[in-house]
Order: sequence, then structure tokens, then C-alpha cells
Amino acid sequence: KKGETPHMQKGFGYVLVKWLVALVVRIFFQDVQLVGESNLPRKGPVILVGNHQNQFVDALVLFSQCSRDVQFLIAAKSLTKPVVGTLARNLRCIPVQRRIDAARSATGRITTNGNVVIGHGTHFLTDVSEAEQLQIKSTGTTPVVKEIIDDEHIELMEGFGFDITEPTDFTVLAKLNHRQMFDSVYSTLGAGGVIGIFPEGGSHDRPELLPLKAGVSIMALGAYDRHGVPPTIIPCGLTYFSGHRFRSRVMIEFGEPIQFTSDLLPMFKKDKKTASGILLERIERGLRNVTINVPSNEWLRCTHVARRLYQPKNLTLSVESYLRLMRRLAAGFTMFQHEPQVLKLMKDLHKYDMALKDSHLKDQQVVSMDFNRPYPWRILFQRLVMFFGLLLVALPGLIVHLPIAGYAKLRAQREARKAAASSSVKLEGKDVIASQKIVLAFTLLPVVYTTLFSTLWYWLGLPLALLAMCAVPPISFASLMIVERVVLLGQSLIPLLLWPLPSYRNLLASLFQRRATLQKRVRELVEELGPKLGKEVWNQRIVANADFEYESQAEQPSNENTVWPQRQSYASATSGPSRVDRANPLDMLGTSLDSIQEELEHELDI
Repeated sequence: KKGETPHMQKGFGYVLVKWLVALVVRIFFQDVQLVGESNLPRKGPVILVGNHQNQFVDALVLFSQCSRDVQFLIAAKSLTKPVVGTLARNLRCIPVQRRIDAARSATGRITTNGNVVIGHGTHFLTDVSEAEQLQIKSTGTTPVVKEIIDDEHIELMEGFGFDITEPTDFTVLAKLNHRQMFDSVYSTLGAGGVIGIFPEGGSHDRPELLPLKAGVSIMALGAYDRHGVPPTIIPCGLTYFSGHRFRSRVMIEFGEPIQFTSDLLPMFKKDKKTASGILLERIERGLRNVTINVPSNEWLRCTHVARRLYQPKNLTLSVESYLRLMRRLAAGFTMFQHEPQVLKLMKDLHKYDMALKDSHLKDQQVVSMDFNRPYPWRILFQRLVMFFGLLLVALPGLIVHLPIAGYAKLRAQREARKAAASSSVKLEGKDVIASQKIVLAFTLLPVVYTTLFSTLWYWLGLPLALLAMCAVPPISFASLMIVERVVLLGQSLIPLLLWPLPSYRNLLASLFQRRATLQKRVRELVEELGPKLGKEVWNQRIVANADFEYESQAEQPSNENTVWPQRQSYASATSGPSRVDRANPLDMLGTSLDSIQEELEHELDI
């Protein structure tokens, strides 16, 4: 179209890849739910700012679910990858040269004394230039070189934040020219387009935000300065539940727009660093308001357990309320993490969660357990028949796709270990697993389908082979849906088979009592510490006192499956106006399968 830059032009490749991305997201994730879509303007320049915990998948999810076309910034290095590069070019992504991708090793090792770097066997005069940055693996800080004094001494603009006392290997990050990238961003925003960026820089698997890079605030203020129209900055919180796993779930929340005050643009014209710093703080606050941030993965898991205990079981939360409750609990427990009662509670919650895992039970099963009912032989028989029957139906799809899935899983885990070993911010490298699985599927599926087609052609002839291949995609998708239910059925069979054991029944009884005690402690602690979060927060409680009173007065519903409690589906637990419903082709099988649907947080495997 007239006025479009090369990065904005759409062609057949864009339309095809956009459809393909939507299909990939639909297949990889069991459910995608949106919150706050009304915060996204229908027109005008917009910058989407997201947290970055799932590598390339973050962009795919946002792109497929956003009502407007988005151009994402992507590391230029990624454009050299066959699958990712092809997708990125067709989706009109804007390449960014990153210092870390241009990092080079240098001779010798270093120690520091404040802002002074002391070399040991170094050649700073030839290996390093002014305005470049130094990096060591143990920290994400990359201070800028102010002056090279000699081959063994450098003065930094700011230090690493601590003194390095032992000689340490280091790398040099070159100074790069980003003019072309900024021009592309300004052109897109000037034409009223949407830019997507993950200001943490690289992806990671930490349960909290990393420090944001200043580039996003410079882009926003620079576009405002150039075109006279401030872009709307929308924080996007991506909350994954086992996001590295196939058929996991994700929630997307579009937060309230970040406000530009009237003094920012004049300040930017005089002092870019100060103005961009102020805007960056506002962006970080906005992003924290739509993400869950806790000190560790164990702390996050315990917060999920606390949420299940705190929420009355007869209270249905919308997706938005669910996320708000999780964020408030996470913020409160983190704020008071050094309080003895909080530390003790978290320790006991962790023990309870591990006991559930060892017992092959979910919390929802414990809360509804009835030890006075007879053994449900009919339910056991019914689920065994369903398990093996559905497994038999899914067998053709499993034969074709199981080798691909197995290889992709092993390869992705290996790449995760490599990514964690080479990064200073990743914990286990789980943020790269989903992307690796998708890339490998793109690579291997054509090979497998071509082999299958050739085999069918040889044995059946061309017409029947073509007809059979037309049936492969729907059969594969149906097999996927069936296998999903087979897994849930298999998980529900374990406690059924173990129930006759006296030791197992005693364990369940102790879990029931432990849960009741923990629930009381969680609720008492929230009542004690909640007001300290501020009157504004406490006066707008998500779970009111009336909800607890109603829970205590409500009668327990009678159900023939009470011994093996029906697990409430997450769809019903969080249904609300922002939910994205997906029709399930197996719903015709009746409520017996619905009764074993897992709660979303029960599948959590950080």
C-alpha cells in the first residue's frame, strides 16, 4: 500500500505464515485465554511490551491472539535459522543486532576494584575499544568501557556492582549501530502500526522479570518526537502453565496503557537518558502489574498451592480474577518472605505438594474425599474400558507421530541444557524447549509425511495414496485430542488401583487432615498480612468474607463418584467473558471424561 515501508508490506507469504502460526499455537497449546482485550486500541501506533519466558513461542502466541497485525523485533542472529528465519521474514519482523551475539573472547583474565578493571595477562589496547562493554558469566551486568589506560587497566563508567577478587574470564561486547532498526520502528509507528518487543532482552526461565533494557523507552519517545503522536504502550503479561510442554496452557493479559506525561517529550529533547529512564520505570511497573513475580520456582509452586487452599471451593473465578488473586498472593508472600510465619508456611506447603505428587493425587481429589463410600468398582471398570478403547482408536496417529515427539523431546532437552550452560540468567533452559519442539516438528513432519506417502503410493497406487494422505491431518488431530484424554484417564486410574492398600488409605487420611490445617493457616495469614499491602488493595478484595461464610454454610453435594471425587475442569473454574472457548470433539462421550479433567494449576511443572 502507498506509504508502507518494506517492513510493513504484506504478501501471500505473510497471509500463509500468519495462518500457519495460528494453527501451530492452536495445536501446541490446549487452551489460550485472553484478558483485557479492550485495552488494545483498534487503531493508531501501539507498542506491545511483553515478558519473555518462552523464546520464539512468546511472539507466536501474541501474534496469533492479537486483533491487530504486529511486527516483532527479533535478534538478527535468529534470521539465519532455517525455520525461524523464514517465519520471521514473512511476518515482517524487524532484525536487531545484539551485543551478546557479537561477543568475542579476549586474552587473559580480570579482577576489579570499583570502576577499575585490572587485567592478568590481558592486551586491552588491542582487544578492547572505548564504548564497548565487558561481560562475565556470573552476572548479567555489562559495564561500558570509559577509558583504556594500558594493556592491564581499564576504567569503566560504572562497575559490575561488586568487586571481582579472583581472576575471571571475560568477553567483550562490541558497540553496534542500531540506526536502521530504529528507522524501521519509527516508520511502522508513524504509519499507525503495532510493534512488539520483549524488553528483558533474551528469554529466560526465571519466575520473575529481569531488568528491562532502555531500548523500548527510547523507541517510544523517539517515535513521539519524530511524528508528534505518542504511541500507546500496552504491557502484555504471558502466564504459562508448563509452557514448555506440548498441550499446555497460557493466559495473556493486556494491561492498562502506560501514560505519557506532558513533561517527558521536552525532557527527552534535552536529556534522553533521564527521560527514557523515567518512562522505563513506568513500563516496568505496568509489566509487573500483569505478571507473577516471585523469588524462586519453588516459591511459585507454593503460591499456587496457597491459592488453591485460600479460594473457597464453591467460588468460581473469572480468568482476570484468578490472575489478580495469584499476583496479590505472590506479592504479599514475597514482601513478607523473611517473616518466620511465612517461611514456615511455605515450607509446609512445599511438603504437602510433594506428598500429593508422591501419592499420585491432586488437591481437588483430597478436598472432596469421602472414606465412607464403598470401593467404586464400576468406575474403575468404566475407566479401564475407556482407557484401552481410546488408546486403540488413537493408535494410528501414535504410530506416525510418537517417534517425532520422542526425538523432539530428547533434542529439546539437550538444547535446554546447552542454553542454560551458556547463559548467566537461565536456570534450566526450559524457555527454549517449546521453540525447539516446534522447529523440529516443522523439520521432521514433511520428511515423515513424504515417507508415508511414498509407501502408500508403492502399495496402493497414486489415487488411493492421495486419498489416504488427505485423511492424515484430521486423523492426526483427532488422535491428539484422544491421547490428551487417555493421559488424564491414566492419571485417574493410579489412585483407584492403589486405594485397596491400607497404607495408601492411611496416607490419604493424613493428607486430608494436613490440608485442612494448612487451609486454616493460609487464610489466617492472609487476614493478618493483607492489610499491610495497603488499604486500596485490601479494600478491593477478590475473595470477600461473604464467600468464606457461604462456603461454610453450603451443603456438600451428593455424588456417586465421591470416593473418587470428580475433578472440576479448569474451564468451569475460571469461566468468564474473556475466556476463549475451544470445542472438544470428544464431549459426546459424556461427563465421565469431564470428571477427570485436571485443574490448570495441577499440571504446573515449573
